[in-house]
Amino acid sequence: GFIRDFFSRNQLSQFMDQTNCLAELTNKRRLSALGPGGLTRDRAGYDVRDVHSSHYGRVCPIETPEGPNIGLISSLALYGRIDNFGFIQTPYCRVHNGVVGLDVKPKGGKIVTKDTGEVINPAEGIVEYGPDGKAKVFYEVDYLTADKEEEFVIAQANAPLDANRKFINPTVLGIHIGESAEFPSESVQYIDISPKQLVSAAAGLIPFLEHDDANRALMGSNMQRQAVPLLKPERPLVGTGLEHIVARDSRAIITASQDGIVASATAEEIYVTADGMMPAPDAPAGSFQHYILYKFLRSNASTLVNQHPIVKKGDLVKAGQPLADSSCTDQGELALGRNVMVAFMPWNGYNFEDAIIISEKLVQEDTYSSIHVSLEDVTARETKLGAEEITRDIPNAGEDALRNLDTEGVIRIGSEVKPGDFLVGKITPKNETELAPEERLLKAIFGEKAADVKDTSLLVPGGCAGMVMDVRLERKIDYSKAKSNKADFKLKQKDTENKYKNEHSAIIDDMVKMLSERFLGQKLPVPVSHKVDGQQEEIIPAERKITKMMLNRLAHSHDEISMKDCEEKNQIEDIIKSFRTKLRDNEQCKNEALALLLKNDGNDPGKIVAVKVYIASKRRISVGDKMAGRH
Repeated sequence: GFIRDFFSRNQLSQFMDQTNCLAELTNKRRLSALGPGGLTRDRAGYDVRDVHSSHYGRVCPIETPEGPNIGLISSLALYGRIDNFGFIQTPYCRVHNGVVGLDVKPKGGKIVTKDTGEVINPAEGIVEYGPDGKAKVFYEVDYLTADKEEEFVIAQANAPLDANRKFINPTVLGIHIGESAEFPSESVQYIDISPKQLVSAAAGLIPFLEHDDANRALMGSNMQRQAVPLLKPERPLVGTGLEHIVARDSRAIITASQDGIVASATAEEIYVTADGMMPAPDAPAGSFQHYILYKFLRSNASTLVNQHPIVKKGDLVKAGQPLADSSCTDQGELALGRNVMVAFMPWNGYNFEDAIIISEKLVQEDTYSSIHVSLEDVTARETKLGAEEITRDIPNAGEDALRNLDTEGVIRIGSEVKPGDFLVGKITPKNETELAPEERLLKAIFGEKAADVKDTSLLVPGGCAGMVMDVRLERKIDYSKAKSNKADFKLKQKDTENKYKNEHSAIIDDMVKMLSERFLGQKLPVPVSHKVDGQQEEIIPAERKITKMMLNRLAHSHDEISMKDCEEKNQIEDIIKSFRTKLRDNEQCKNEALALLLKNDGNDPGKIVAVKVYIASKRRISVGDKMAGRH
């Protein structure tokens, strides 16, 4: 009830911005000072909107709206994270006597420090390996909140270091208690982990950001989110290195979960196996990887979501390598525009101020063309004068106007439509008075023609022309007219559900088997737990010999487990990930089988009560469209 109330009434609940994958990622990482318990626009003064020293590495000082919400709505910085108390933390690397990081060496399967021999936990920092593959340096990373940070002297990430990672200069620029100053290098306790940790994902995509004015960088980061995915996306020639990270973390692209060889790559699915051969139908779930691609879907912003493979059969792939691109990525990198030649020069006054002139070639070659998917829907309701009906029999409509409608009055998929064309035929009773019971009876016997009706059909709106790419129908089934009774239908439904439940159990058994091969009788350095009624409950305690029962519980609650970072966690997640596709396919097959049962069990298919029509249209760049660079 509380969650439903939040999404339906809360001021902070909003429809996700899906113009492109950067807009989606930014929307998910947004921070707001408004809403219940927060500020209001009129009461918020300059002080709360301004950039503060505690924002460093936590809140982006650049990305914020330009309107009345300036400074009240912002974005989480790149490395920022929320702690258990709701405070934002940012990571810093420890400095010991002016030296960044510790010299380490491998010893007995563990990593120890060279000087003291102390065992280190790789999960608590970053291990740097030498050319020989052995651990050389360990950078201890601590996440600090704004109040904790004030206790230390923190140097900037660009402070020059020598080959031994020691500060070259006797004094370095740093911050302490929110103030910037020069400090002796020996007094520095922490150093930033990256110059990028200051900004958000959108601002971090601007190349040479340090040379930009803050106001223009704000506009650049905001306008990148407004870019529509193009027909032919192209990755930038000049990037910042964040492009592939944004594409991966927004889940726009599909990446390989394990090493392998591509066995099959079609427009709809990709199979990756160890030997490059297609898996047998009865092959266990963990022996291959199956990826299903999103095809021609509509986003919230009416832009196209479509994935296509960038690998081919026989390609060797590594874990994490991109397998499929989305509509706003190119070779696994974010691609919001095109690399074109730009001249900064006047041209007869036509490019005065913000005006841009483009060549005809860019229009003719579809350089800046995009595909948009509009959604039109109609519902047949029960009115006081009788029920509305979706039908092909529309008064005063010629056969030519209805040529693309099927027998039920719904447009056929693949039809080309233009403004004013029929999409769904619908008639509504228009009697002045309500129908009497005897008139209702006559209407039920002789059909809709007995009543006086008006045309309320769904037409293509102005400015929308294209091709019908999908039609979704919702029907109302009248069980009283069914040939088979309700009890028979429920029995068939139960049998189908049991069949797929058994298949689900078999997949879980395979998962338990694979987990047993790796972990049965072993011990984990950290506990594995899952949430039960809002409380964390241990499934596998730390340093306890693992039993089959523990692994069984782990497999059954595989979607809700939590565990601290360690090598074993990655192995468990890889095994679970290898079975996820099979579990999802099983669930999908069950839903399809139940839908087919509903359709083909001899029941009346029912009246169409609602129709959704998806129209895809190609839009070329035209006068009045907004164009911008990243600066």
